[in-house]
Amino acid sequence: MWKNGREEEKDVNEKEAKGDEKKKQVKEVDAETKDKGKPKEAEKQGKPKRKTGAPASALSRPRPSARSIRAAAKNDIIAKFQQGAPETPTPRNFKIQKSSAAMATGASIKQKMLQWCRNKTRNYEGINIENFSSSWCDGMAFCALIHRFFPEAFDYSSLSSDEREKNFTLAFETAESLADCCPLLEVGDMIMMGNNPDPMCVFTYVQSLCHSLSKIEKERKDKEKEQKEKAGNEGEDEASKEKGEEESAEKETTDRQEEKPGDSAETEAAGQEEEAPKCCEMEESEQDLVETES
Repeated sequence: MWKNGREEEKDVNEKEAKGDEKKKQVKEVDAETKDKGKPKEAEKQGKPKRKTGAPASALSRPRPSARSIRAAAKNDIIAKFQQGAPETPTPRNFKIQKSSAAMATGASIKQKMLQWCRNKTRNYEGINIENFSSSWCDGMAFCALIHRFFPEAFDYSSLSSDEREKNFTLAFETAESLADCCPLLEVGDMIMMGNNPDPMCVFTYVQSLCHSLSKIEKERKDKEKEQKEKAGNEGEDEASKEKGEEESAEKETTDRQEEKPGDSAETEAAGQEEEAPKCCEMEESEQDLVETES
């Protein structure tokens, strides 16, 4: 009985020892797995976590609208101007200033056009262009202006201020055919309006006519300039030719003068040669006379 009790104690102790060894092995395995998982946890801790939700400030404060932003910017600008502005600002009427400037430019253009027409028709009797209404009522101003650029188109001296329809018809048809100016005015309308035609209608047509005539004038001036340049070039060529001929003649004369001394020496030698036979003949004749006398 005593032996059986000891054997049982040994078995129990062995079982406990085996259980302790198993526990140690399990602890070691757990420690290794923990060591392997630590770097992954460190990496996870190093990376910042994204917050999917809205920030607390955005949730607590409402987002301003585009209208409120524009209104705030406008108020800021007004405040900046009010800081440097006087206490009692003077009212300004920008529309009146703008219209007055436009009227000034328009008036200056009209005055320049009237001055241009006066300069072109100053040699025509009875033509006094002062406005865009009564100065053009009989058609003589139109005829004079067109005759200034196309004097061969018609006989201006045969026209009369009493024949208004004839004057308007002649002026408008000639301007259309020779100056390529569209007939913006009708002969019947000008006759119907009498001595005071509409200034805007007359101004519109005169503006188109002046544009066409000034274009023709410029083309003629360019042609004249080209012709003068060609004539100048031809004159220069002729002058250079004459200079070349004179120089060649001078060279020939100098060459002849240089050749003359040699020619004179040759003539002298030839003269001496001719005189030598004569002397010989004289000597021979003298010898013959001496022989005959002896």
